[in-house]
Amino acid sequence: MLWVGTYVGLLARTVSMADTATFAWAFPLTFLANTFVPSQGLPGWLRPLAEWNPVASTVAAVRTLFGNPVPPHAHSFPLDHPVIASLCWSLVLLAIFVPLSVRRYQTAAR
Repeated sequence: MLWVGTYVGLLARTVSMADTATFAWAFPLTFLANTFVPSQGLPGWLRPLAEWNPVASTVAAVRTLFGNPVPPHAHSFPLDHPVIASLCWSLVLLAIFVPLSVRRYQTAAR
């Protein structure tokens, strides 16, 4: 998630605008994940969004690695295999936002 924030920060004109823009997408994404509430209690239409969330995979991976695995899910790949899903999300986000951030930085440095 750091590279997404870096790219958003490079698009902003001021520090406060960068903080607001990053907080605007990171805050709801955190609450939509299984960070505070198990995803089993969510409505049917919201559950897939919460289970396929990069934050949910990372939270579940940390819990699993610390010996507190998440309860079994109804065939949700990201939460059944959270470490693999978290690594995949990281690679996908890096592949997208590293080139975008580098290009934006080069443009801003000129």
